Amino acid sequence: MYHLIFVVKIKNIMTVCILGNGLAALTLAKALVSMNIDVELLTQNKNLSLSKTRTLGISKSNFDYFNKNIINIEKLAWKLK
Repeated sequence: MYHLIFVVKIKNIMTVCILGNGLAALTLAKALVSMNIDVELLTQNKNLSLSKTRTLGISKSNFDYFNKNIINIEKLAWKLK
């Protein structure tokens, strides 16, 4: 006598709403999309003039995380002496 067992993977349908379009929000959105989770971004539609000389400092571990999981930012970065 044989018993057949069928394993069915049920797709978990999930949508995550993220408020804002800053670096943290966009990083989270990319990480979730990479995990096949639907993401909706809600942002304000303001005409802001941002400085083109803006600098952002991040730790080595965050830098490595970005390069591995989000986007290669090596070409945009420079090391501090």
